[in-house]
Amino acid sequence: MATTGRPTKLTPEVEASIGNALRSGAYLETAAAFAGIDPATLHRWMKRGADEETRRERVKEDRARDKANDRDPKRKVRVEERTRRQQRDRDDKNTRKREEPYVVFRDAIEKALADSEVAALSIIGRSARGQAVKSRTTQRDATGKQTIVEEFHRAEWTAAAWLLERRHPRRYGRATRIEMTGADGGPVAVTWADAVKEAVARDKAQRANGNGNGHANGNGHALQIPAASYAAAASDDADES
Repeated sequence: MATTGRPTKLTPEVEASIGNALRSGAYLETAAAFAGIDPATLHRWMKRGADEETRRERVKEDRARDKANDRDPKRKVRVEERTRRQQRDRDDKNTRKREEPYVVFRDAIEKALADSEVAALSIIGRSARGQAVKSRTTQRDATGKQTIVEEFHRAEWTAAAWLLERRHPRRYGRATRIEMTGADGGPVAVTWADAVKEAVARDKAQRANGNGNGHANGNGHALQIPAASYAAAASDDADES
């Protein structure tokens, strides 16, 4: 027998607790722990809400097709089709009632996440424009009239730079530079002669194994080596031995 109403753990208090934690900038997992539930439970609730929204969209499309077909004067609705529609509508009503708490929960969590993001961006924007309040005092004049005086922090270009780096990383992101060094901190030496010598050594090994005289690179493709370079490398190899 299908159950209705909110699940035991998904209460308005739990939902509000998670939302408050998210608005403070917490991750979903942290917000779940703050509300006293397992993070896996939170994700399961979110998925049920998303699945229900997808199901409702499918039902909506199915009904739209039925209406389009009903407008055809040549098409008659059979008894089986009418029964199917009635069963679909009953199932939809029951499922909507059962899954509604998860849809509401998912919408509330998405809203809390958006609120948190906008609040953080607002702080960054005020800091970049020099609109972040440093202090606020209340002053009274001789007539007793109150005036609120605010002092602002100076504009911080770093706040604007931070936002640009993340919103437009290709334009304003920091370039990453990687340096490679050879032995004892020296440069990495890669020359054509080294590649030729490696090919010569591989060729000798292939000849010794009776595999022919083809030269191949690391990908198994033929490596074209000029005859002069091959001869020079072979000569150097002979001198070194």
